[in-house]
Order: sequence, then structure tokens, then C-alpha cells
Amino acid sequence: MIVNKDEEKAQQALSELEADDSDESWELLAKELSEDQASKDRGGLLEGVVEGQSDPTFEEEVFAAPEGELVGPFETERGFYVIQVESATEAEATPLAEVSDQIRQQLVATRQQEVAQEFQTDFIAKWTDRTVCADGYVIVRCSNAPPPASPEGAPPVQANRPLAPGSAGAIGATTSGLPQGPIPPPAPEAESGLPPGVESLGGAGASPPGATTEGPGAQQGAP
Repeated sequence: MIVNKDEEKAQQALSELEADDSDESWELLAKELSEDQASKDRGGLLEGVVEGQSDPTFEEEVFAAPEGELVGPFETERGFYVIQVESATEAEATPLAEVSDQIRQQLVATRQQEVAQEFQTDFIAKWTDRTVCADGYVIVRCSNAPPPASPEGAPPVQANRPLAPGSAGAIGATTSGLPQGPIPPPAPEAESGLPPGVESLGGAGASPPGATTEGPGAQQGAP
């Protein structure tokens, strides 16, 4: 092939090749007139042209050209071409048995990447919801992290994670699920000053705090 942005030079190449299309003529004209750096010093030879890998206009002309005939000049984005197809290889399908292992390896690698990504996403979401950070150590992967700042005038950002038990009052927490109404009065104390149901603290026969001593099957000791 010979390619040149100047149509007149491409036409000159065609005229001289029509008079003599020997290998020697191609070598001289390609070196003189072609602007393709990959082939101009090889007599214009371009090997291994595969359909679907280069300029569509160029490919259309190449794969429609009869072997041994001069074609051109025709215009592409690179300039004006003059070509001559020396040989062509018919397309053929590779037998499945020859590529089955390669296909299997590619599918396995793709699935491994998908599984790894799914695990990472689930892992981060799970442990972010379970992580409460102390003041001064809060980062975006803490469940008590503040919501991202919104641009001025933007609507407020709603929390997208449920609150962990005991997190009421944390940054971004809502209290809509808390009981409403007046706070009940504290339970009355016994005359001894101890809570109702507690007769004494310590002393002989006293149960340890939190112990259950009533009823069949009762257990002794702290919970």
C-alpha cells in the first residue's frame, strides 16, 4: 500500500504502478511517496490485516479487492490509499476443543473478580453498621459518622442505615420510634431505702447481685 494526504501524489503512485507493479517499483514508490512509517521502507508491505481492527473504509476496500489488482486512490481519515492485495486467507472458526480450556479460565477469572467485589461490598457494609467509633476517631466507615455535607440550599440528607441499639441521640439519629407521652414517675422505695423486692444487701444468706433464688430449677450465681 501507499498512502499520502495529497491525492495527486497518490494518483501519481497509481499511474506508475499501472505501468510497472513489480516489487522493485513498489519499493521505490513507497519510499518516495508513502507516509506510512510502518510500511514505506518495506515496499509498502503490510502483513496480517485483520478485519475489524483498523479504519473501516480501508478495510472495506481491502477485503473487497481482487487479489493482484491495483485499487485506488480512495480516501480515508489518514489520506488517499493505493493498494494491491497479494494474498488473502479465508476466515475459519477455531474448533471448540482447542479453545475450551482458555474459555473456561477466562470465565473463572471473571467470576473470581465478581465474587471478590461482592464480598468486599458486603463486608464493608456489614462492619460499618456494627462499628461505633469513639469521639475523635470517627471516620466514614463508622456507623455514627455524620452524613456527608450537602451543598448550600440542598435538601437535608436522610440517614440510610438503621440505628444500632443504644445509639439514640447520636449524630444523624432520629427519635421518631421512641415512646411518646409523659415520663412515668420512679418506682417507690421501701422503708429501708432499698428498691421494692430487695430486703437486704450482703450479710449471711444474701444472694449475690443478679442471682435468681426463687422457684424450681433456680440457679445461684451472677448471670
